[in-house]
Amino acid sequence: MYLSKTSTPVDGVHSVSAPQAAFSIVEIECYRTYTNYFRDASLLVERAVDQSSLLNTNVPIWFATKHWNFLLSNLEDAYENLVKVFYANVTIEGKEIRCWVKGKRFSVTPVYLADILQIKRPILPIPPVYDELNPDQEVLREALGPNLEFSSNGKSISVAALSPKLRLLTMIMFSNLYLLSSTGYMNLGRALFLHDLIIDVEINVCSYIFHIFAKTIDWTASRNCIPFCRLISRILKLKGVHPLENERLYPRPSLINIRTLHASMSHTKKSTKHESHATPGSSSSTAHVYDEQFDNIIATLQEITTRISGLASIMHSQHIRFDTKFTSLQTQLDQIQR
Repeated sequence: MYLSKTSTPVDGVHSVSAPQAAFSIVEIECYRTYTNYFRDASLLVERAVDQSSLLNTNVPIWFATKHWNFLLSNLEDAYENLVKVFYANVTIEGKEIRCWVKGKRFSVTPVYLADILQIKRPILPIPPVYDELNPDQEVLREALGPNLEFSSNGKSISVAALSPKLRLLTMIMFSNLYLLSSTGYMNLGRALFLHDLIIDVEINVCSYIFHIFAKTIDWTASRNCIPFCRLISRILKLKGVHPLENERLYPRPSLINIRTLHASMSHTKKSTKHESHATPGSSSSTAHVYDEQFDNIIATLQEITTRISGLASIMHSQHIRFDTKFTSLQTQLDQIQR
């Protein structure tokens, strides 16, 4: 079971620019949760999949029986502050997320997620938690290829060593199903998730999304990423929680489409060429090291973009805060002059 730091859902964060003195004791704790763990966290925003451009790839085959089209394509725009307020105002009790956001009290369960995402839930009484699994390397090679590259400690695999088509599937997985900020390596549990996608093992994706929600809500000082922002925005919209008129819209990421696959294939060709020009005494993994460095650069650029976006959001919030204070002081001055 996951428990958040606040034992009672509260609505004390939606006016985050207000001083702490304006809150009750419980609300102050919620405010601290927001400021200490969520206000400056990076958002992992889902990327919609343009499935019509991928008809000649393996993507339609991999997702043919999943009923995940709505999850992969029909996504709401994300409002950064509203999403962070959601995470700071919820508690977990068993298989239920209890929420209190902007005066709206509601709950989220795996069954509710399946309903709004139009997903046919498989009959899995106890769905596996992939993070806790440690599959055999040979099992992973059956679906991910015989040239699968493992880390020195054997606990993760290199994404760069996968074929372009599998890297495309990995990108879909990292962007919409198993959200991660770094795409250079994945642990064996995540690799098994990818393996199960390929061989069409039944995956209770709604229970899995709920599991990730719970992990994020049960925050730690090291947690600095917020997943499923567009899904949360959809939940809030359906529950009647709407952004303020001046609330900042988070930039929509680019689509995953056929150009994404072509870029991956082009990157593979460059890596192969780099490896063919290596000297006889060089390491056979030079190309993979290059790929990992490239992935790290891309991840860093994405992180910088996110940080800049977050800074702009903070500046916007501060502007509203000072404007409100100025209006209040002006009103008080007018009353005094009367």
